[in-house]
Amino acid sequence: MFKIGLYHSYIIMCVIIYYTTNYNVDIFFFPLNLVSNEAMNTMKIYYKRKEQSPPRSESDDIDLPSDPVYRKRITDYHPNQRDEVIRKYLIRGPCQPREHIFKQSLIEKTLRRFNPTWFDGYKSWLEYSVKKEKAFCLCC
Repeated sequence: MFKIGLYHSYIIMCVIIYYTTNYNVDIFFFPLNLVSNEAMNTMKIYYKRKEQSPPRSESDDIDLPSDPVYRKRITDYHPNQRDEVIRKYLIRGPCQPREHIFKQSLIEKTLRRFNPTWFDGYKSWLEYSVKKEKAFCLCC
């Protein structure tokens, strides 16, 4: 076994940082030509420099149904996917079946039903489920 001096430890640390991050260490720390080729090749074997990969959307593979009843809860998605799923729902907008014939219910001796003109007043968040015959808030 050999002893590593403080300077050599510093160089090894910088080489590790160089090959494990996307930072150009030689600008900030030292010129890498001070490290021997043998040491550099050894470091390359163990610490591959991270390559930039094209951004891939994890929610591309996820089916996002328009009817609120068929949607999974946001907490059911993987934590890394939640923000993107929320963003896609907000971009798509609320489910507003304007041509649907809304079911009437008897409430205190009065027939009541969902009024489709409410979609005009609450365009950005009011949505309606045809399956459950209920209104929902897109943001909630």
